Amino acid sequence: MKFLKPFLLLFLLVTSIFAAFYLHSKFTKHRVYIFAMEEEFKKYKPMIEKIEKRTLNPVQIEKNLPYKLFYDKVYIAISQEGCDAAAYVTHDLLARFNVSEIINIGSCGGRKNRVKIEDIILVSKIYDSDFFVPKKLKEPFVIVNEFNILQGLFKTREGVLGSGDQFVMSDANLPAEVDIVDMEAYSIQFVADRFKVPVYFIKIVSDYLDYNQFKSEILEHKIH
Repeated sequence: MKFLKPFLLLFLLVTSIFAAFYLHSKFTKHRVYIFAMEEEFKKYKPMIEKIEKRTLNPVQIEKNLPYKLFYDKVYIAISQEGCDAAAYVTHDLLARFNVSEIINIGSCGGRKNRVKIEDIILVSKIYDSDFFVPKKLKEPFVIVNEFNILQGLFKTREGVLGSGDQFVMSDANLPAEVDIVDMEAYSIQFVADRFKVPVYFIKIVSDYLDYNQFKSEILEHKIH
């Protein structure tokens, strides 16, 4: 019995820690950041730190998940590219944690006559840009930015986003008001809308929708 006491105390300690973490995650509201790629997270980490007004040292948690999840008073999830991955991660996070809001930060393509490279866009409306989706499902989401989380931190502008799994090489098939494109936002908003959790989309223009440039790059790749 004497030898069992240390193990019992250790068991109770570990159980208490897990219970405390569970209760904290369930009953304390947390902000969640979603990135498509870990490279984007590393690149835009200074932006999060300005939003949070502190230095972040996130630690990866729950390593058995099919996506990477980090925590440092906020959750940071790496979904991987595409609508399905983004939808899965968003649903999993909202089902398991008490989320106050989601902030999706990432690079995007833009229409050359609408935006400039490195413009920071706060998304005000999202269209599903997948061409095979029936028109009745293509009603855009209107994003109400109740507060500008980047107020005074960065120079920003509002823009309309086209989002879908189709890789957009040209803007010919996009709705006229679309300024930028990505591959995750519509799915994130679609899922979050079911949970009635607000989402804020911050997109940084990294390239233009240029079909001729795309063809040249493919040709150059084949030659080399």
